[in-house]
Amino acid sequence: MRVYGETIHIDYLKNSSLDTSISLLKTEDIDLSQYPIRLVYQNNQERMVSLLTDAEFSAPYEGQKWIFNVENIVSFKWNNNENIIYYKLHDEEAYELLEYWFLHILLPLFYSLNSKYYFFHTGSVLVDDKPILFIAPSFGGKSTMTDYFMKQGHTLVTDDKLATYIEDGKYMAVPSIPFHRPYRKMEDIGLYVENFASKPREIHAIYRLTRVDASENIFIKELKGIEKFSRLHEGSEMNFGFAMKNNVPYLSKLANKIKVFQVDMPWDLDKQEEVYQAIKIHSQNL
Repeated sequence: MRVYGETIHIDYLKNSSLDTSISLLKTEDIDLSQYPIRLVYQNNQERMVSLLTDAEFSAPYEGQKWIFNVENIVSFKWNNNENIIYYKLHDEEAYELLEYWFLHILLPLFYSLNSKYYFFHTGSVLVDDKPILFIAPSFGGKSTMTDYFMKQGHTLVTDDKLATYIEDGKYMAVPSIPFHRPYRKMEDIGLYVENFASKPREIHAIYRLTRVDASENIFIKELKGIEKFSRLHEGSEMNFGFAMKNNVPYLSKLANKIKVFQVDMPWDLDKQEEVYQAIKIHSQNL
């Protein structure tokens, strides 16, 4: 399985490659009682999730131990700067939930703590082989717009979390996982997508979706200055205090490099085709 630009070996999946970048291996040796809670993951309101560490939550150091615990489901542990992650299932039948928490939540956390990628909470597809991003507040239409573009034949880059990095001064979008959730359901990895991006590509444009009344017109305008930076920061996924000294310059340089547009989007499913055409044509004309 190839996700976030790397090959992942999961020990219980058949026919997995052993020539891998990261391995997920089963263990029985995870004692949560020895680790104080330092950070609670907030995105899931239905299940208690904690990140546990043996040190103050500060900039990670070489060999630092991490534990990520999903109550009654699974615990993960790893050492900083190592590419083996161990898991212990608390529910032996919960392999689907294991895949959700590992691929959808833990890996972005793992890469963020290792400073490998900067993550955005966004949907992303290819238009003419170039990634465009959709950012929005919760229930703002990211998944709906991503799904509509995919139905028109566009290639998926990410359904929810986009890994980015800089290469030769270019901001690159890394394909995340080949799954898509065109519905709201927690702890569900989604539907497998065959039309999935094969490699990182330079980010072409970012569209901030803004809900307007169904009677209003579709309008696209470029954002600049503080408003542009604020929208990019709003769309960031993993904001750790220790990383702020690197994150702020990263976002500032991205704001100077990539154009960000606000899309006034009438909140009416019957107007999806119009919104789709407006964004597609706009991005093609940049």
